[in-house]
Amino acid sequence: MRRTYNERRLPEVYGRITIVQDDRIRVEDDGGGRGYLFVVRKRAASLDELEQWRDGRVRVRVRYVGEPDAGAIAEEVQALE
Repeated sequence: MRRTYNERRLPEVYGRITIVQDDRIRVEDDGGGRGYLFVVRKRAASLDELEQWRDGRVRVRVRYVGEPDAGAIAEEVQALE
């Protein structure tokens, strides 16, 4: 996984949402197509936005705390396209 950092020093992943289930998402990264699971923090993005981005195959940036696949919290989810 290609991790980059931002001014808040949160790791971030770039890719496309492939699964939306309640407050959880799976993001397939741009690099190798590997999937990462996140719990989306309340108000980071609405369920409607997440579903639209998934359905439209929109590229997103996820900034998170913790380890993906082990309960990482998506602090920010932003559409890039």
